[in-house]
Amino acid sequence: MSSKSKSKWPSILLTGLIVLVVIAGGAVASYHYLLKPPQVLGDELAIGQIQKIDISAPIKIAFSHSMDRDSVEHAFHVSPAIKGVMKWEGNTLIFTPEKTEVQANKQYSVWIDTTAQDIFRKKLQTAFYQQFETAGPPQVIMHLPQGVAEKENS
Repeated sequence: MSSKSKSKWPSILLTGLIVLVVIAGGAVASYHYLLKPPQVLGDELAIGQIQKIDISAPIKIAFSHSMDRDSVEHAFHVSPAIKGVMKWEGNTLIFTPEKTEVQANKQYSVWIDTTAQDIFRKKLQTAFYQQFETAGPPQVIMHLPQGVAEKENS
């Protein structure tokens, strides 16, 4: 055996070791993604806690996996019912209510039931439920400085 072929063995072994580490890392990531059920990401409010949102704000719900979009859209509910448009950005569902449908200073409930599933047909482990209240338009509650405009007009 020549000295050139002997010097190649450490690099071949190192390359093989690197390949094994990459494969093992991919297996761990695949295990997490393929075997764990999908879930809704983000902060969940405590039961009874209501989030205030702007009347024109869309509702965004992010998921941990790539979802079967039709199943999610069928599992999506708003009460009282309002019409709107659904679109997706990656793993995030965005529901934009029609402007004429949403009322100011009103409480709404949004939920996605467990029939929603990811692209591998794994169902949402727990239903997502959120309550929110729409904020009305801003109101003027005080004019400052008071009395200055009255003096200038006289």
